[in-house]
Parts: sequence; structure tokens; C-alpha cells
Amino acid sequence: GKSTLLKLMTGELAPLTGAVRPHAHLRISKFTQHFLDVLDLTVSPLDYFLTLWPDMTRDEGRKFLGRYGISGSVQTQVMGQLSDGQKSRVVLAKMAKESPHVLFLDEPT
Repeated sequence: GKSTLLKLMTGELAPLTGAVRPHAHLRISKFTQHFLDVLDLTVSPLDYFLTLWPDMTRDEGRKFLGRYGISGSVQTQVMGQLSDGQKSRVVLAKMAKESPHVLFLDEPT
């Protein structure tokens, strides 16, 4: 029910009847129980951010990740070796960097 509604609102599912018409410039970010699907577990959080945002400097990436509890050596550790809590923080940092208008939390625990 709730997950289906979120999928309809984000465009992951098409309604059987009616229409979903979000604003053309609407940015939606969704945190799900399957959040690991968005991460590249073979790179570090810092390298992941620098790949997604090539204009970001290394220092800017470190500062941004640090705001979400990803600091020190964790920033340069391969994400496959991080705890689930640390991976969640990387995903939340990514979502924040995307500056969404709406943030959906679908069973985030």
C-alpha cells in the first residue's frame, strides 16, 4: 500500500487509471529499505561523491560527508567494508546533496 503509493508518486509505477502529474522541476528523493542499490560498493564514499559531482573539490567532499558522520578514514574506505549504518549515512548525504523538494522515507529502518 504505502510503498506502492510512493512508487506511483515517483514514477516507478504507472497508475492503472487516472494520472500522476508532478511539476516538471520537482526533485524527489527516496530512501528505501533497499538503499544499497544506489551505492557503488567498490569505491570509497569520497570517490563516489567526486564521481557524482565532478566540480566538487576533495576538501568540499570531505566537509560535506563529515556533516553526515562520515569522517576521517571512513571517507576513504571501500564502501563494501562499511557498516550498514555508515552506508545509510552515505545515502542520506547523497540525497541531501541532490537538494530534493520532497524526501520520501520508505521503511528506512
